[in-house]
Amino acid sequence: MLVPMTKVRLIARRGSLDRLLEELHRLGLVEIAEPPAGVALESLEGEELRTERRDELRLLLAEVDSLLALLPHPVPARDEDSDPVAGAVDTAAVRGLLAQLQPEVVRLTERLDRLHDEQVVLPR
Repeated sequence: MLVPMTKVRLIARRGSLDRLLEELHRLGLVEIAEPPAGVALESLEGEELRTERRDELRLLLAEVDSLLALLPHPVPARDEDSDPVAGAVDTAAVRGLLAQLQPEVVRLTERLDRLHDEQVVLPR
């Protein structure tokens, strides 16, 4: 049975491209042809943007972790490699929410500390 072919573009790191092509050839799922002479391999743009985004997300994560550390009961440790949020993260919205929550969390933590101090001082 003949099946119409669809052109695909493979994107891989240069170091894993040979391994990818060998695996596709072994599976027999695609026909591999040389690209036309006019098509040049281009590097993916935006390394600087990805680095900035990664740094911004790490900063947000540190802020969230510092707020969670203020909780009276420890939060279970998370797996560093897991992605707790599916999809893209709106960092501006998260930063705005953190800005709203942080003063309230600090205020409640201080109140809780005062209550603990009062409990120690009060007679049973």
